Amino acid sequence: MTSPGADVIVLASPMYYFTWTGLMKRFLDRTYPLLKTLHDKDFYLITLGGVPDKKLMANILSDFNNYVACFSEFNPHANMRNAGAIIGTSALAPGAIRASAAMQEAYEAGKNL
Repeated sequence: MTSPGADVIVLASPMYYFTWTGLMKRFLDRTYPLLKTLHDKDFYLITLGGVPDKKLMANILSDFNNYVACFSEFNPHANMRNAGAIIGTSALAPGAIRASAAMQEAYEAGKNL
């Protein structure tokens, strides 16, 4: 998942039916053995969906919050942080996200890491 020196973990997934894709869920499930070993990381979420409003992204944001919180539940000294989310909406047509504010926000966030 990360190298020992990585400070940041970025999870990126489109939103299907208001949550992760099946592939992302499978990946997250396979990180279970890391719950007691990873520490001092910032987690970011990049997601997009065809919904017109960010409030409809509440479920995937909740899932992301719960995933990051699992590390502290299993290891109180893990010091894992939810560093934020970049959310794209109205991404119905192929390539529609390219001109969105979320694309620029992700680019700028990447430059600042």
